[in-house]
Amino acid sequence: MSFSPTEAAFEGFRVVRRRPLALVGWSLFSIVMTGVMGLLMMDTLTAFASATQGIESGAEPSMADLERIGRLYVGMMAWAAPLGIVFGAVLSTAIARSVLKPEASAFAYLRLGMDEVRVALATLVVGIVMGLVGFIVFGVVGTLATLAVSGSQSALAGLAILVGLAGVVLLLWMAVRLSLVVPITFAERRVAPFESWTLTKGRTAPLLGMAVIAFAMAIVVSMLGGVVAMPLTMATGAGLQGLAGLEDASLQEVLRAAAVPLTVWLIINSILTAMQTAILYAPFSAAYRDIKGQPAA
Repeated sequence: MSFSPTEAAFEGFRVVRRRPLALVGWSLFSIVMTGVMGLLMMDTLTAFASATQGIESGAEPSMADLERIGRLYVGMMAWAAPLGIVFGAVLSTAIARSVLKPEASAFAYLRLGMDEVRVALATLVVGIVMGLVGFIVFGVVGTLATLAVSGSQSALAGLAILVGLAGVVLLLWMAVRLSLVVPITFAERRVAPFESWTLTKGRTAPLLGMAVIAFAMAIVVSMLGGVVAMPLTMATGAGLQGLAGLEDASLQEVLRAAAVPLTVWLIINSILTAMQTAILYAPFSAAYRDIKGQPAA
């Protein structure tokens, strides 16, 4: 079956129009997950901010300082990476559910079950593959660039640029070919990280066009949201003037002083993030639905 890239690109707006409370649920979920990550990482973030303060002030860091910063960064990623995978899997599955099973609208389509586990595993596999390809391609680019600089060879520099551009095109092409992994995994209830490769064969250009339209719409929504939120941001941001005397304060003291503007920013940002996520993710579920010939909601 064929699908209309233009029609599919606007699926996110249709989802929100059909179930506006879903957007509220996704926004609240984003706020809760941000809060959980902040609480779990607060001590590590505080230590990391303290460790980097000397570097930011221009002091020459010792090897011990760099090693400590590296350990703290790894510690933050140890929390952020798995939580980010869970957050992404729950939200992306909810959006796929809103398109492919619109009647299952309880809890704003949010669940934490085997559907989300399968989506997390499938997207993790795809992410690892994309990361390995990117590492290899840009490792080659870095090697060519280093040889070009050390040997003053313009031909190698030009080759490095060409390989870099080819690498970007390759990764973009792979991303489009693997873009249906979430709806396929959700709809077919199996970990299918590479089924998208077969389903998108011969449809790369339409899917890319759909993604470009959806991305443009997400940018427009972000800009409009920024304009609407500006009065609130300015009103609550006035309290940030008191931070001028807190240069030597701890991270907790700064957060307490900026609690109101940070809360307003978090709410606005969560709403915009939820809307943008729906705009960007829903089209791929609509594309899967239309390609498979399933009826639209």
